[in-house]
Amino acid sequence: LEMALQSSAMVGTWDWDLRNDKVTADERFARLFSVDPAAAAEGMPIAEYLRAIHPDDRARVQAEIEYGLAHPGHIGFEYRLVQSDGSIRYVSASGEVMVGSDGKPTRFPGVVVDITEQRLAAEAIAESEMRFRTLADTMPQMVWSTLPDGFHDYYNARWYEFTGAP
Repeated sequence: LEMALQSSAMVGTWDWDLRNDKVTADERFARLFSVDPAAAAEGMPIAEYLRAIHPDDRARVQAEIEYGLAHPGHIGFEYRLVQSDGSIRYVSASGEVMVGSDGKPTRFPGVVVDITEQRLAAEAIAESEMRFRTLADTMPQMVWSTLPDGFHDYYNARWYEFTGAP
């Protein structure tokens, strides 16, 4: 597993000792969260890592963590990280809240995947789609598209106006 993780610059791992509030993490995780890799390897309080979460996402992420601790098992969520240079990275975190013999949460290990490139590509596609629809809906001609099986999968606003179809 470690060799596979090392071959990926996108995946980082953590293990949170809940009873001692000590999060140990690998170098990739530390870099994403803008913390010292040596300190991350030794373990640091969760608050040190939470500082890197985008201010607009922090309360939601903290609420999701609290929910996961109250309902042990798998937990996953996406959020943004503010890098030390001010740039934004999008990540997907996934982990498992584990309980001890007393039924209380003891550990929360997991992985974080940098999904920035996928997120930016999806945003670019959405922007392109919006520009296309704006252009197609403002032109005076009817525009539609049909799939090879004859099913019509797109009509612009002029088509609906002309046909009166809902």
